[in-house]
Amino acid sequence: TFDIAQNVNPSIRVWFSDSKMWNGLTSGTKGSTYYLCYELSDRNTNKRLNDTSPGKYKATEIIYKPDGSRVFSYAYDQSDYNWIRSSLDGTGTYRGTVQAVIDGKTIEGSAQIKISEPVIERQDLYYGDLNGDGRATAVDVSMIIKAANGSVTLTADEKKRADLNGDGYVDKKDVELMQN
Repeated sequence: TFDIAQNVNPSIRVWFSDSKMWNGLTSGTKGSTYYLCYELSDRNTNKRLNDTSPGKYKATEIIYKPDGSRVFSYAYDQSDYNWIRSSLDGTGTYRGTVQAVIDGKTIEGSAQIKISEPVIERQDLYYGDLNGDGRATAVDVSMIIKAANGSVTLTADEKKRADLNGDGYVDKKDVELMQN
């Protein structure tokens, strides 16, 4: 241990993010990767701890599942700004804590993120039905032919419906499939 400079007043900020050390999130979707981030700073100067005091300290990050069991934890020496990453595979409120031991004194911070099932919008997609009437007809064949030869531009939805072979293009292969 060591003595932190007398004028340093350490604080800790903790948050969840969907990228390294970025924005704070309070909600997310099941199966996505999230980061538990922290920053140790001096309240008096608003500078990070490494910039104000050259001492030694340790920070431990832990992510807890909604049932209280640990998802992941990691400890850092001499790191005033870091993160751990984990895929949150269940639903409910996950809690992240960071505990820093500085000059024999402990400070803690925490954050929560509510994880929900992903929202999947159902969209019926009828391949070959470009005009959306629920059937693939001669009108649709004509539109695919025109799109394949470049004489008409399709909307994004029409392109999905016209790309019958799924290669990402509307071309003569799709026309052939539509005519068969």
